[in-house]
Amino acid sequence: MKPAEHAQIEPFVGVELFKIGTTTVTVTMLVTATFIVSIRATIVRTLDEEDVIVPNSSLVQSNVKNFTLEDNLYRVRVTVGVAYSSDVPKVKAILESCANSMDYREQGFASRVLLLAFGPSALEFEAPVWMRDPWNHRIAGSKLREAIWLAFKEQQVTIAFPQVDVHFDQPVAESLRLLSAGKASAA
Repeated sequence: MKPAEHAQIEPFVGVELFKIGTTTVTVTMLVTATFIVSIRATIVRTLDEEDVIVPNSSLVQSNVKNFTLEDNLYRVRVTVGVAYSSDVPKVKAILESCANSMDYREQGFASRVLLLAFGPSALEFEAPVWMRDPWNHRIAGSKLREAIWLAFKEQQVTIAFPQVDVHFDQPVAESLRLLSAGKASAA
């Protein structure tokens, strides 16, 4: 099936909601492209190439996020956690360099790396990259993650992993000490 080139939904209020090919998040919480628009329903295609029929009444009565109504810019966001002992300016510089070196990056939009959170086991950063092809955002994210991994490895920056400290109450600690001492004397 080939979609009409300029088909649009103009509900009773006269506001243009969709154009064929725009990338949206529908009321079903799927990221989709508008494929076919008819009087009763809109057919959208998911990232997994599945067609979904969405009643127009659902689209008109619900919030619908349209990523590409005015343009096809899409932001790829990659988050990464680094060890608390990391040099924050160095980490930011590496992430900015990786993000800005992506071949798919829209040239008018420099990456703005953010320190998002002091996580339980890591300093959490976000490296965003704007691109013009939302349908390849997973491949783009993968390329950026690989570049970050290689750059961190080269610059000896540690990607954090969950860590937990276990503290025992005094009676439990004493029991463990006695058990350990008993095993040592038996050996």
